[in-house]
Amino acid sequence: MILPNPQVATQFRELGDGWFDGEGTALDKSGLAWLEQLFAEEFARDLPIPTFFPTPEGNVRIEWFAGRNDVSLEVDLHDRTGYFHAMNLDSGVAEEANVNLQSQAEWAKLVATIRKLVS
Repeated sequence: MILPNPQVATQFRELGDGWFDGEGTALDKSGLAWLEQLFAEEFARDLPIPTFFPTPEGNVRIEWFAGRNDVSLEVDLHDRTGYFHAMNLDSGVAEEANVNLQSQAEWAKLVATIRKLVS
């Protein structure tokens, strides 16, 4: 499960077009299945469990709040890429990158970066 609560995962699958105040695109069910599998197989178990949000564009936003770092990954369920963004709330220094989530090397680098920021 990509989400700690199976009910929430089911709710993501049930979102139809217009779910967000009459706007919002339904989330791609095969993309959600891919994301669940990716997290089940590749996500580092020692990292804090992030929070998952559907986006009006039909993607999934994943967020970690740790200390003074705000860390997020917006996952495009269709092209299976992500936009990573992290900001240190004290210094205002930001880090961002586009990530091919189908690449094991890029996934490993992303996990290492998240580990550094949320530890």
